Amino acid sequence: MNTQKTAALIAFYGGFLLVLSIIYIVLIGFNLTIEMSASLIAGLFSLSAAFFMLRRRSWAFWGGLAMSFLMIVLMGWRSVIALFHFTDMIQNDKLNNPYDSGIAFMIVFSVFLLSVLTSAIQIMLARSNARELNN
Repeated sequence: MNTQKTAALIAFYGGFLLVLSIIYIVLIGFNLTIEMSASLIAGLFSLSAAFFMLRRRSWAFWGGLAMSFLMIVLMGWRSVIALFHFTDMIQNDKLNNPYDSGIAFMIVFSVFLLSVLTSAIQIMLARSNARELNN
């Protein structure tokens, strides 16, 4: 039963990553940045990991956990860079439109927070998933 909950969590995570990436690309511009290409790849990987979790493959659970930890590191780093860029633009360049940098920071930070929550829930369900997979 917990393996299905984890698979649903990872499927929701992957779908949300894909939706946020598409919103970012449409609102900011049709250029593919590092964080959004990583979010698109992680979203596709999450959906495929959720498929294999439903098939009860144990490597999919480890892959989903590793991917969400990797996204914590990557999106934490990119959200700090986006925040610095946003504050620098507000302080130094009064003529630029701050909405693009603000939206970029909000989306990247949302992905970071979602990755933290997904990893925490996966860690809480890891023991029961391991017990279910061994039976």
